[in-house]
Amino acid sequence: MAHDQSVSSDSDSGAATATQQRPGERLHTIPVGVYLAAPVGDEVQIVEEALNTICDRLGFEMLTDNAPIIGSWIHRWLCRSKEAVTSHEVTKRLRQLEEALQLQILGKPQSEMDAALLKGVAEVLKATEQDDLVIHVGLVFAVRWLNPKTKQRQTIIKSLTPEQFSKLQQSDSLLQDPEAMFQLLKQSDFGGASGIAELPRPIRPFQPGL
Repeated sequence: MAHDQSVSSDSDSGAATATQQRPGERLHTIPVGVYLAAPVGDEVQIVEEALNTICDRLGFEMLTDNAPIIGSWIHRWLCRSKEAVTSHEVTKRLRQLEEALQLQILGKPQSEMDAALLKGVAEVLKATEQDDLVIHVGLVFAVRWLNPKTKQRQTIIKSLTPEQFSKLQQSDSLLQDPEAMFQLLKQSDFGGASGIAELPRPIRPFQPGL
């Protein structure tokens, strides 16, 4: 069952006139969020430039930009579609991102996919390969954490439903806890019709500036 991956819409006719829109089309906004546990060197710059490229290739542009929180690195912003599109089209574009992330992790990028999108995905994953992270574009999440038992970093890519994302936002610190997010997204029913019955507590409570 396809999920509507758009988060909100902008019906301002000044941005796109009704005569230019087909039935069901409107401007959509998607949230973008980055948490990097311990960025080094130019990691932050590479990740944010790559995410801007990814959003651009998906047909979105920055709408609002919140000041980042420094210590670890937390940055959030909103992107809006460049033109009026249907919810189905937004879902289709975000699925392309999810597929690109999955294929890149497996080392099997497809030549028929958008080259700039694949490049942006590759740059994000390469720049953060030694860091724990929670990154999302719309409802598509990429989470990586260092498993202390195996001493290896594990990555999971998953799309949420709008209902799950809304509930997840009630526990903001989870978005800053890669281990807790990884375990949450690993649940077999997470992403299914059952949604989130109860959010877990963060494993490592967030402390700004540390």
